[in-house]
Amino acid sequence: MKGSRWRLVRAAWFLLPLATSLAWACRPGEEFEEIAHHLNCDLVCDWAIDCGIVQTSFDACDDPCEDNADDSEFYESDLERCAGCVDDTHDELSCSDSRRVCADECEDIFPTVNI
Repeated sequence: MKGSRWRLVRAAWFLLPLATSLAWACRPGEEFEEIAHHLNCDLVCDWAIDCGIVQTSFDACDDPCEDNADDSEFYESDLERCAGCVDDTHDELSCSDSRRVCADECEDIFPTVNI
C-alpha cells in the first residue's frame, strides 16, 4: 500500500506541471474571443465606413477596434451591442436610419455616430 501511494505521488508531480502547461497553451475561450472581436470589428468598421461615420481606411478602424476589445471588457461589451444592432439593421435600412437606430448602441465605439 505504501509503495503504491508513493508511485501515485510521483506520478502527480510529473503529470501536474504537464497538465497545467497544456491547459495554459490551449485556452479555447481566449481564441473564441479573438475571433468574435475580429468579426464584430469587421462588421462595425464596414458599417462606419460605408455610412461615413469614420473617415479612415478599414485597417485604421479595424486594428484599434480589435486591440481595444482585447484590452477592455467594457469596450468588448459596447462592441457586441453595436455589432448586434448593425447586423440587425444595416442591410434593411439606409445609412441615416441605421445611424439613428444604432446611435445609443454604437456611441461608445463611434462617438461621431450622432452627428
